[in-house]
Amino acid sequence: MSATSRLVAAVRDLGKGKIDTTQKTIAMYEAAMGDAIRSNLPVTRDIAYGAHEQQLLDVYALPDRDRAAGTKPVVVFFHQGGFVAGGKGALETVVVGKFFSHRGVVCVLANYRLAPEGAWPAAAEDVAAASGW
Repeated sequence: MSATSRLVAAVRDLGKGKIDTTQKTIAMYEAAMGDAIRSNLPVTRDIAYGAHEQQLLDVYALPDRDRAAGTKPVVVFFHQGGFVAGGKGALETVVVGKFFSHRGVVCVLANYRLAPEGAWPAAAEDVAAASGW
């Protein structure tokens, strides 16, 4: 067996018997929220917070007639992906938006510039810019 074949086999073995945390997390949210997680919420999509095509955010917010405009708490959430992958539209990210908005919290899901095009410190700068939006 070649070194490459051994490496491929070793990488495949890493995932055997492991729990799929994404699916487990989604199942946890579904159990806690029921149909709300599958509902269609008011979402304002693809708001630019910078000039780059990846500098976009989505805002999840339910209408709230009991609060004055602009007084809802806000959470800004950034997707996983190690600064090289992922996006605000991934299911495990969208459930965060739905979770918070169903609890009266405005949730902002933001993309950031991905490496290698968005080299350091681009993602950190994007986190600051989106949070300041």
